[in-house]
Amino acid sequence: MSPNMSSWRWAASAASAALRGRALAIAVFDALDRHQWAASHVTAPPTLANALRLLDRIGTLVARTGLPAERHFAVSTAICYYITGVSAQIIAPGTVVGATTSRDAFLARTAEQWERLDPADYPFLTRATADLRDHDDRDQFIIGLDLLLDGLN
Repeated sequence: MSPNMSSWRWAASAASAALRGRALAIAVFDALDRHQWAASHVTAPPTLANALRLLDRIGTLVARTGLPAERHFAVSTAICYYITGVSAQIIAPGTVVGATTSRDAFLARTAEQWERLDPADYPFLTRATADLRDHDDRDQFIIGLDLLLDGLN
């Protein structure tokens, strides 16, 4: 086999592992969004079975990307913490505010609070109120995930 063919296969394998990692992360986000009670099973200390499974699966995929072995742990935990942390933050208002408040009502109320902030102290937040009201949590999660995973390339 020529060196070029070998390099191509390695690159294809690394890209495939990154795509599988991305698919896994989105699947976990979607599952937690649908089943909010499950969040504590993967966001708990990394000693519980589901948290261990998630971290191991991510680590296995990271190892296939071609990153140096000494980076596997740091990258795997960063991805895992992103998935669980962002999912928990998005899910939290639904569990804290309660089932009586819709997502749209919660976001509208938060946007109204942002609108009352002093633009001199909070220039970004006061400009972003419309975006807050209308954003898609899943799209926002994927944008952040892609930013994180771009570092694997």
